[in-house]
Order: sequence, then structure tokens, then C-alpha cells
Amino acid sequence: MKKGIYEQGFYINEKKDRLNTYYIYDFVVKEKIKMHAMKSEHTMGSITANYYFSYNSNIPNQDLVNAESLIDANKLIDNYSYGIKYAFIRNHVGEINFVDCSESPYDELCTPD
Repeated sequence: MKKGIYEQGFYINEKKDRLNTYYIYDFVVKEKIKMHAMKSEHTMGSITANYYFSYNSNIPNQDLVNAESLIDANKLIDNYSYGIKYAFIRNHVGEINFVDCSESPYDELCTPD
């Protein structure tokens, strides 16, 4: 846990695809969040996605842990996407995308379903 960034629910499957959620406080600057995302555990050949929610947002933590597939996990995140402030993904070949959802609310990472 970094100051102002608090781990919440996550999803991981047998292929090591990961979907992580975090609460963040308003005082945490974008570059600190991006650095946090870059340090996320990742397995080559898999996908790692991080969603950073405003500290007062609802996150479906338990439902995320119990999701039956990556598609179901993404649908859960999409249902709560109004609270996403930043989104990050590292794809199966290691390519990275980081999005400020307040600047790009219609980016596919900010509405993952």
C-alpha cells in the first residue's frame, strides 16, 4: 500500500490475467499513480489491468474476487466505471496504456465492457 493508494478487490484467472482495483485520494498525483501501475505484477502472455477509483466510489470487491471469467470481471468494472479516475493495462506482449479517465472518459479502458 502506498500512501493515498489502497488495494481493494482483484480478479486473477488460470492464465494469470489480472484485474486490480484501488481507491485513491485526490491528493495523489497522476505520475505517482502511473508509477504504481507500472510496478504491478505481470506475467508475459497475460493481461494486467488496474482501475483506480475515487476514494468515495463503490467497488464490487467481493463480486470481483468471485467472478467466473475475465469477461465477467470486466462487466463488473464497467457497471461501476463512473467512479474510475485512472485506468492502466499491460497486454499479453507487454505493451502499456495508461489513461486519465477525467480527460478521456470515453476511452475503452475507462468503460471496459
